[in-house]
Amino acid sequence: MNLISLKRMTKLIAGQINIRDIGRFKEKAHVLCADKYSALNHQKVTISVKAGASGKVTSEFPNEDLVKSFLMDVRMFILKDKNKFNFENICQFFIEKNFDSQRVSEWLEAYQKILDQDPICIEVGQKNLSVRMVFNTILNEEHFHQEIDQKGMSVIKMSPIIEPLARMKFFEVLAKLRMLLCAFNKQVVEKYLIQYEEKSC
Repeated sequence: MNLISLKRMTKLIAGQINIRDIGRFKEKAHVLCADKYSALNHQKVTISVKAGASGKVTSEFPNEDLVKSFLMDVRMFILKDKNKFNFENICQFFIEKNFDSQRVSEWLEAYQKILDQDPICIEVGQKNLSVRMVFNTILNEEHFHQEIDQKGMSVIKMSPIIEPLARMKFFEVLAKLRMLLCAFNKQVVEKYLIQYEEKSC
């Protein structure tokens, strides 16, 4: 789908969102703020190289069960296909309602920048791995769609150094998405629902 079609789809879906959907968004986003998910911030990769010896890589990542649980909870916010609860569609809803439009646009830009960071400083076949490529590959090939071709994961697993660095970036993205969604929920969604209730009284 090209950019123009995607924007049209976003506007179309935003027009179908109602107050119940916003209430559900609030409830689902609140789940992401659970203390247990703060562990997503805890990841570490250490590369040690000694003269005359091969390098040693050690890594620490969040518990796999916790990661799976978080991915199931965050999935509705990042999937695009005609999904009312996709973050970009929700932002479009507020923009069209002229509710704090400038601030919402800034939230949307911040969300998009999470995946459009500078490439990971690793070259594979003379090409830097982008954050978006790493995130989408691990998300889809390792978690959501394990049945598809593992072409992307085979690139990430090419060396014992590339893989842990890629995984660290994956968890960094998850942690940033969590922080952004929790803050947006509190500063925009809850504020909108309060004003809606006040006007309805």
